[in-house]
Amino acid sequence: MKNNQKNVDVDNFRLPQHRRKGIGRSIMINLSKFAISQGLIPIAGCWHGNTESIEPLISSGLIPENRIFYVRFR
Repeated sequence: MKNNQKNVDVDNFRLPQHRRKGIGRSIMINLSKFAISQGLIPIAGCWHGNTESIEPLISSGLIPENRIFYVRFR
């Protein structure tokens, strides 16, 4: 994804005791709607292996897109 000043992060952190209740999903949906109403592009991210974080992103309507760069310095 290209770095764009119109991108705004709508992801959020949930404490373990509040996960899997739909709270994070609801927050992301409402933040995304607000961002769009302001002419912004909602984005969120997580590590590719973090399935507990990927599921609410997808269920809230965000589209998974990934790029992984491996950099080696000599």
